[in-house]
Amino acid sequence: MQVAHPGLVSEADFVAVQQLAAGSSAGRGVAHGYQLAGRLRCGLCGRAFESCWSHGRPAYRCRHGQTSARPRRGRASNLYVREDRIIAILRSLIADCHDGRSGLRLAEHLHRHGLVLLCTETMCTLEPA
Repeated sequence: MQVAHPGLVSEADFVAVQQLAAGSSAGRGVAHGYQLAGRLRCGLCGRAFESCWSHGRPAYRCRHGQTSARPRRGRASNLYVREDRIIAILRSLIADCHDGRSGLRLAEHLHRHGLVLLCTETMCTLEPA
């Protein structure tokens, strides 16, 4: 991905705010925490995954730009990944994480090394942010 212009805020500030926003309740009265917010990208369209709550568990999704105002029309189906499955994948991809690190420690590792996890329906790979 090529940078179009300099960022308005530092990456560290952006990630910190994403972590705060990921834990917000969005008016539903229940706060959910997402350990990997801002560290996952869609391998199909390149967008950052949105944090969502799915079947009582933290998860992430990409709607490939689809909204209720912009119907799908030729776009791929929504892509959902559960956080616990992503953490297991990250542990297998990152060699020095055999100590049972939490998702937050894995997210810190990704941030420190400038990495994101690029996911499709069938695979995930580590890529430079």
